[in-house]
This record gives sequence, C-alpha cells and structure tokens, in this order.
Amino acid sequence: MNDLVKGLLTILTSGLVSASATTLFNFRQSERQIRRNKLEEVCVATIKSIHVAQEIRRNFDKIFDSGVSAKQMDELLQKIGSMVGDDVLRINTLTSLYFPEVYPLLLNCSKSVADMNATSPTDREKMGAAMDRVIADRGEFLRGLYRLAPQVNAPIWKAW
Repeated sequence: MNDLVKGLLTILTSGLVSASATTLFNFRQSERQIRRNKLEEVCVATIKSIHVAQEIRRNFDKIFDSGVSAKQMDELLQKIGSMVGDDVLRINTLTSLYFPEVYPLLLNCSKSVADMNATSPTDREKMGAAMDRVIADRGEFLRGLYRLAPQVNAPIWKAW
C-alpha cells in the first residue's frame, strides 16, 4: 500500500512539474514573440522618422533659398512635425513599455528635437545643425534598438 501511495504521488508530482514547465515555456515564448513584434514596430517607425528628417534636411536649403518668410518656414516645419507625430508617440510609448534599456537614447532624440524647435527658422546655419543633430540622435537610437535584437531573438532557454 505504501508503494502504491508513493507511486501515485510521483505520478501526480511529475504531472504538475510537467504542466508548470510547459506553461512557463509557452508564456516565455509568447512574451518573446510580443517583444519581437514591438521591436519591429519601433524600428520601422524610427526608420520612417529618420527618412522624413533626412528629406526635410535635403530640401531645407532649397526651401530657405526660395525666399519663404520665417512664418511660412515655421508653418512648414509644424506641418512636417505633425506628419511624424503619431509615429513619435508610438515610438515613445512602445520604448518605455518594452525597451526601457534604450529609453535614454530616445530622450536624447527628444532633446535634440526640442533644441531644433527652439532654433529660429531664419537662422540657416543653426537650423541646419539642429536638423543634423536630430538625424544623428535618431540614428543612434535605431542602433540601440538593433543591439537589442539578439536578446529579443535569443532562444527561449537562454532567456531564463
């Protein structure tokens, strides 16, 4: 009788351990898939914002040379900023939730954008330098995201 109880307890315990391990494994796998998807979303939105910033920078001298007023230049920059506003909000939100390790790099991006916004649109040299800084900081943030990829894509057993 004692052997029967031990056998039943062994079977019950092994079943519980197996179920717990499977549940944990499945949870880790779904968590990893979510992080992978979010990393991809943040990278795509960041690349898009970099392309927009580069396009603005490429055309800035042409726009400046066309003789637009400071008010028109400011309106143009605001319009362009609103084009990437949703992407920036998404980048900020997803980074703070899923990738806090690169959030300081994102804060650098925000600071360079704030510095650019504080620059007079009629000061061609300072505005050009500020735009270059925005592009450089966004590029550094993107490289930080790329450095996370091996960790996010690591086999599940390495994530423990």
